[in-house]
Amino acid sequence: LLLNFRDSNASLVWEKIEEPSIDYHEFEELFSKTAVKERKKPISDTITKTKAKQ
Repeated sequence: LLLNFRDSNASLVWEKIEEPSIDYHEFEELFSKTAVKERKKPISDTITKTKAKQ
């Protein structure tokens, strides 16, 4: 079993591959979520619904 044997003419995969260029602005547009502002209900609506359940 030759674990450390390497043919001097053969190159490894990670020696051949090139890292692709990334457009970070496009990436951000595709995968980011927009902030959603949560609306608070008026207190009067909350009180009315609570009294209706009683």
